[in-house]
Amino acid sequence: MRAATRTQRFDSKRDEVLRASGRVFARLGFRAATLADIGAELGTTAAALYYYAKSKDQLFGDCRQIGLDAIDAALEEGRTTGADGYSRLAIFFRRYAELIVSDFGRCLALANPSDIPAGLREISRARQGSVRRDVQGLIRSGVADGSVRPCHDLLMANMLFGAFNHLPRWWAPDGPQSLEAVARAYVETLASHPSPPAPKAHQAHNRAPPRRHAGDGS
Repeated sequence: MRAATRTQRFDSKRDEVLRASGRVFARLGFRAATLADIGAELGTTAAALYYYAKSKDQLFGDCRQIGLDAIDAALEEGRTTGADGYSRLAIFFRRYAELIVSDFGRCLALANPSDIPAGLREISRARQGSVRRDVQGLIRSGVADGSVRPCHDLLMANMLFGAFNHLPRWWAPDGPQSLEAVARAYVETLASHPSPPAPKAHQAHNRAPPRRHAGDGS
């Protein structure tokens, strides 16, 4: 029991360290951030962090890994619960919005690619490319079933990710719009198939009567 309790405490504290790391990396950038900055965010010293990670690079990589794993989970939720292509896309991006404004998501969205260590940059690029291709697949399935407007799937995916990845720069929990409302509006505006115009009721009855010409019979 004691060992289990120690493990739980370690896991809880490590999660706290990673969340603080994500906030610092998002605020200062990977290159400028130091272990001392992360320690200050937690009210501790840089030396205390070595109990949870070997280096700043490891903390950064772990933060990004958590974010990428959450994106994979969001894709799986969309694929398994959506009724059509559009709903699968909407479910994914609702979860993506929640992630991208979190401590780990901000670390993904706001990091300068040139600041990321080369090895980690290649891993992240491959994972993000895979996610983009999966989203393109959701878009294509929506176009095929008529729930997503006809489009170029890569361009649509780029527009959606561009819009959502900008959320950490302006959206705030105490702002005028909820995150769910923003996510819904983004997907509706960019991807929803426009509804056909409703037929005009009694159109035939509303036509003007034919004009009579001089000389016509009574």
